[in-house]
Amino acid sequence: TALPDADEEVLKLGRGNTTCKECLPLQLTVGSLLKYLQERKDKDELLVYFMPTAGGPCRFGQYSQFMRAMIERLDIKNVTLYSLDAENSYADLDASNLTLKLWTGIVIADVMEDIYGTLLCAARDRDAATAVYREECRKIVQVLEQSPELKAIRPQLENTAARLKSIPLKKKPEEIPTILLTGEIFVRHDDLSRQYLIEKLADQGFATKVASVMEWIYYTDLCYKKGWVDITLSAKDKAALFLRSTWMKQYERTITKILAGSQLIPERTEAVPHIVDQAGPIISPRLLGEAVLTVGAALAEVPIPYCGAIAIGPFGCMPNRVSEAILSREMNRGKRIINTGNDTGSEAESVLNSPLPFLAIESDGNPFPQVIQAKLEVFLMQAARIHARLQTVG
Repeated sequence: TALPDADEEVLKLGRGNTTCKECLPLQLTVGSLLKYLQERKDKDELLVYFMPTAGGPCRFGQYSQFMRAMIERLDIKNVTLYSLDAENSYADLDASNLTLKLWTGIVIADVMEDIYGTLLCAARDRDAATAVYREECRKIVQVLEQSPELKAIRPQLENTAARLKSIPLKKKPEEIPTILLTGEIFVRHDDLSRQYLIEKLADQGFATKVASVMEWIYYTDLCYKKGWVDITLSAKDKAALFLRSTWMKQYERTITKILAGSQLIPERTEAVPHIVDQAGPIISPRLLGEAVLTVGAALAEVPIPYCGAIAIGPFGCMPNRVSEAILSREMNRGKRIINTGNDTGSEAESVLNSPLPFLAIESDGNPFPQVIQAKLEVFLMQAARIHARLQTVG
């Protein structure tokens, strides 16, 4: 059972059972569990709550420990946690069909979120387009519940792409300025945590690309493969990792290609090694966690294809503050790219040598304060200017 999106009641429950000094994602995941327990019909069911764990400079590794202690403290019966570890790339998930279903769902969800961010800006009738989008999401889930195999889900994905393609647009997707939303993985994907930032950006004429969940899974595989974690791979482990990575990439390419038929998103796949390489000269890849990905993505993908980057995370999040400290300096330096050969190359070069739009936001679940709203307004003005100048010299 997938728990519903967090709401104010979930946040209140979470805060009531924590000290409120913990990360926002802990408060929301605690609140989501407690709300489910309050509302469930079968009080005697045996419940397993999925809560992964990870190492590195992040308190996420303590979430499962906190929840176990809370379950014991509150004397909650028949509830336990299921925790997979990022350090071995979640290899403990030794169930091929479940792994396949999870990965297929992650890929589809990531690509569909990209489509959603574009539709909010490009659709002539946003409400009608959103209704079509959500209906297609429900159809995909129904098919995925039956089978995660490509041959089973391909027809529905093709139908979804065709229907989304038929939505009347007021603007071509490639003409819309797009913002990269990166940072802490939970907050950037949770509507309450990000305070409906995607919708707010769309109101200002900007599409949003949310850094994917796929990015993190590929990153844990890379750390495992490169030996950046304290685990030694046997020959069998290396072979298994290679085979798993191969079919994961195949699924991503196939699903992305089908849904790109909607003509709402480009046919791009994740390039995590490139992102990590971009961050390498500034931050060691052995400093495991999201800071490397946040820094690398902003440096690699702004101003092309995204005209600005927002790094969002929980209040007091160490990886996000590390990213902010680095990117506030590096993005201010601008970026130099090779001239593509047109006569306006000098103008393009001057655009990219100017400061690049970057904004760091910390969320505690409350509406963003006025100072953040003011910074966001300035950020969007800079992003719009960069986008307009690149469109001119493109």
